[in-house]
Parts: sequence; structure tokens; C-alpha cells
Amino acid sequence: MSYQSILTDLDTDKIHFIKENYPEQIEALIQFYPIISSAIKAGIPKDSVKFGGGTALAMYYFQHRLSFDIDLFLSDQQYLSFFSPKLWIDDFDSFNDSEYTDKYNHIGVVTTTDIKLDILVDTSLTNKYIDDSKLIFPFDVYVETIEDIISKKIVFRKKDNKTRDIFDIAVAISKNENLLSDLLSLKKIELQDLIDLNEALNKLNIDKYNSQIKIIEPIKEYEELSKNAAKILIKELKKIISK
Repeated sequence: MSYQSILTDLDTDKIHFIKENYPEQIEALIQFYPIISSAIKAGIPKDSVKFGGGTALAMYYFQHRLSFDIDLFLSDQQYLSFFSPKLWIDDFDSFNDSEYTDKYNHIGVVTTTDIKLDILVDTSLTNKYIDDSKLIFPFDVYVETIEDIISKKIVFRKKDNKTRDIFDIAVAISKNENLLSDLLSLKKIELQDLIDLNEALNKLNIDKYNSQIKIIEPIKEYEELSKNAAKILIKELKKIISK
């Protein structure tokens, strides 16, 4: 299977931006890589572990905000057991050995620098992207597509009104005005997901949103969009729901 290089459109300035703004996240994934490598040696496919979520979206696609946690997604439920902290955490000083999650559907660990790293399962991942440049990480990183990242935010957090999700989805739509329609066509989301998201946004506590948006520090060129993210989403949702 061939993979499209994710860094094709990243110039030197963007690489510098990523290294400057996400050093702890980069280091956290580097520290965790021996566990990934061990799982690969034990038999799981190299491309079955993908870097996703808001941090991947910010680093590899939009460089639009700060993001803190690392989300990794496995393509098969049975692979999760290879990452159980009980198997390895006592051998690594970089992770807090008294603060971790080890469940059938979710593993979570915390670095000693307070970066949380979650490992979850997503069997619906589609297109394949890879960072094999060695410019950010000293190993190949398989990265989720924008469609995979945004669809999970809609499906699983549509009623939560999390500031970072509202902003992320609005930025993605600003780059592709057909994104929501595309996700429906790809069957990554359902119309009811968008109806639920719209209802939640219409109940959004704007004061709370405005206070939280400052925490994730939108990059200057996205500051205006960040202030109007909810309105942008409601407008786009209305177009689809009213059809």
C-alpha cells in the first residue's frame, strides 16, 4: 500500500513553527515510541498506529492553535493489549507510574512533564498519510486525515460544546466549505450528528467559550475566526439541515 507524504505542503517556516510550539508533545511521542516499536516487533502492522486528534490537526494541517495531549488510534481492538502500561511503565522514567488508565477500550499515560497520551481504537480509518521526512520525529509517523479527525470530534463530542472542538471544526470548514457534506457522503457522520451539534451550539455559553479560547491561544491569523467559530458552524449546519 502506498502512502502520501503529509509534509509535502509544509515549508521551512511551518516546520520551525511546529518545533517551536510543540516541543513537549514531540518529546512525549518520542519517549513513547519504544512501546510502539515493541508492539510492532511483536506483530502488529506498522501502519496500525496513527497520530490523530487536535494536536495532530494543529501540527500537521493548520498550525492554528496550541494543543497539549497526544492521541493515538489503533486500527484493531486486539492491538490495544500490546500497549498496557502494566507491561512496560516500570521500565521508563519518562512516564508517571502511578497515574495511568488501562481499560479494554482506552489506555492513557502521563509523562513526567504532564503531557497526556491516550491510545484508543478506530477501525474506520480511511486514507493513509505518513510523515517519513524525519524532520519532526526520528521515525515514521502515520497521521490521521482531516476527515478522520473532524468526524470523531462531531460523532463523539457533538453535545459537549468543547471550545477546542468548535474552533477546530470551524477552521477545517474555512479550508474546505464542503467538509460536512463530504463527511456525510463518506458515511463518517450522520445527519443526526449534525442536528445534535447544531442544538448544542445554540445553547453554547458564549462567555465560557470566550474565556476558554484564550487558553488554547489561537494563532494570530485565526484570532478573528476563533471569536466567530460557533456562528460559522451554525451557519454551515443550517445549510445542510434545512435541505
